[in-house]
Amino acid sequence: MNKKVIILILSIIIVLVVLFTTTYALFFRKDKLENEESYTSGILDIVIENNEA
Repeated sequence: MNKKVIILILSIIIVLVVLFTTTYALFFRKDKLENEESYTSGILDIVIENNEA
């Protein structure tokens, strides 16, 4: 194989691995909320509750 072809294939593999790992981290983040949080601004009222067991 040509050296340029090997470098191209390795570069594509590295880019795919980086894209997969960052996408996985973005979509599978799970935070634990210990208590209820409330945000109020004008008529907007947001309450975040932890309903997990």
